[in-house]
Amino acid sequence: MFRVFHPARSSNRMSISKGFVSSFALAFATLGGTAVSIVGLAAPAHAQSDAPQYSKKFAKAAQPVSDQLNAARSNPAIAADLNNLVAASKKLAAAKAAADITAAEAEYQQVGKVLQSKTTAERAALQALAGQAEGADEKYMVGEFQAFLGSFTGDVDLSAQGIKTKIASGALKPEKVAPSWFELGQLYFDHNRFNDAQVAFESAYQAGETNGAVYAAECFFRANRVAEGLDYLRKVIDARIAAGQEVPLAWAGSGLNHSLELRDTARVASWGGLYAKLGKTPQSWQASIAQLMRSHEYDLQEKLDLYRLMSRTGSLLSAADFVGYIDAADPRSLPNEVVPVINDGVKRGLLATSAANAPAGMSDQLVSYTQKSLELANSRADAERKSAATIAADAEKDPKGETARDAGEVYQSFGAFADAERLYQLALTKGGVDNNRVLMRLAIAQADQGKFADARANFAKVTGSRAPIATLWLAWLDTKAATAG
Repeated sequence: MFRVFHPARSSNRMSISKGFVSSFALAFATLGGTAVSIVGLAAPAHAQSDAPQYSKKFAKAAQPVSDQLNAARSNPAIAADLNNLVAASKKLAAAKAAADITAAEAEYQQVGKVLQSKTTAERAALQALAGQAEGADEKYMVGEFQAFLGSFTGDVDLSAQGIKTKIASGALKPEKVAPSWFELGQLYFDHNRFNDAQVAFESAYQAGETNGAVYAAECFFRANRVAEGLDYLRKVIDARIAAGQEVPLAWAGSGLNHSLELRDTARVASWGGLYAKLGKTPQSWQASIAQLMRSHEYDLQEKLDLYRLMSRTGSLLSAADFVGYIDAADPRSLPNEVVPVINDGVKRGLLATSAANAPAGMSDQLVSYTQKSLELANSRADAERKSAATIAADAEKDPKGETARDAGEVYQSFGAFADAERLYQLALTKGGVDNNRVLMRLAIAQADQGKFADARANFAKVTGSRAPIATLWLAWLDTKAATAG
């Protein structure tokens, strides 16, 4: 149907199979003064300066901590535990079902506790070093150490603290702030800490990482806070649209998919309209309309107006779409509408009226259905058209509006939209009809004449189960306004 964007559980996972502190091994200069440039130290990839500055006091304290951390990571006594942590991490990354994820996370935490119990001295030394860090580069280096120790001991909190320390240090280049927040969000996300991850991803978005927003929304969804996630994502999208910024179609697709979980037709229609307008393709319209149909058991009269919208957006893309339209219009009721629908389906190779012209693979049942429907519609179309004037005259005399409604539908079925509009208005004036049904048909007749302002006003009046259908029609009118502009 359409592809929808989701964060990958294992992507951007912090490595625990190889240490990185060794690449930042401290070497010290013997320069005088209160601060020295650490000779031989490659600047951290995210650092502000290519020549980090450390005080003599900090450099002297940091070297043994660096050595101690690297020694702990390379200690043969914990090799088996490290292998267990790697295995647990892979199992967590591969887990899909909720029960499997919970079990894998518990296993990861259990293995991590073993490693943490064997590195208490290193933790104490690192904590002491953190108290001595004053400059931006010093604080950044402490963050590197924290993230490193946390990563190979399965301590998510310490790893997170390390990333936060680096962000707060002031040493990060501006363009690296957003990726760091995103890294923190991914760390939390991978361990099912969705509330923490949401805050981090939102911070990443605010710092300039566009995808942070959809990841933040995904955190709401994973935490079973679907309505909050939809509201958050829509607020972000609306703000981007107002600012003239690009909105990835996948964002609207995510909202459309998750709105269906709530079985809230108003939300589905709102997201469907957005998805269709952003997609600007028949496929995006088909997906949006199909989702709305899935969200509610619409009757045939309601479905008819959805299939009419599919026709106007070019989104009748499958044999099932055409069959649905034919069933809703009914060859016995609206033969003049059914005939062109069938002809269109045949022209596209999605329907056939005989085995001789049927594409390979088309079922005999579909061919028979199409043939019988066309024969029935053709047998009634001419008489139906000729009777329209008589029905319209009867409508003028009938004190109730039902006859006027029926006459309007006949005229609408063969494209006499001005007559249909007049009769629908008469039906509303006389009363005794389903106002929402008539308002919908009136608005469609007006839209088909290019009376978009009138159509918009009447679609907006539709309430009840048809209101979400009207929402999609209003979205279509938005595209007409954009084209006219």
